[in-house]
Amino acid sequence: MIRRGNGQSKGILTSALNVGQCSNEKLEGLMNKNQDPRRGYHDIGGDDYGPVNPDATEMKPWERQSTAISNALGAAGKKIYVTDESRRMREQMGEKLYNALKYYERSTESMKMILVEKGLFTEEELEKRMEDIKERMARVRR
Repeated sequence: MIRRGNGQSKGILTSALNVGQCSNEKLEGLMNKNQDPRRGYHDIGGDDYGPVNPDATEMKPWERQSTAISNALGAAGKKIYVTDESRRMREQMGEKLYNALKYYERSTESMKMILVEKGLFTEEELEKRMEDIKERMARVRR
């Protein structure tokens, strides 16, 4: 988990599932109404969430970087993981975390989970590295 400035934990970084102007709370409520036992909390295909506004957001720099890293590690690059693994991790992250994260957060979190599962690094090593980067950035900004 990555620590936010207020001391709370959050699954990973941040940004954009903009299905129309749906809030995460509205999406969560709609997803929880799905009573079909063959469908998981993540399976919202075919449900009516209204029109999609393609101009709702632009990708933030970190989202572009996350996509580039995913492409470099995935089928277009080193082939360290495949789309099916990413989908599996999203399905296994649990309803609470899944609903708390936005689209690119889910993608980044699932990529991290796969890399940890494959032993490329541990969560502790990642936390330490992120703390080192945070400290280095603070020194640069002084």
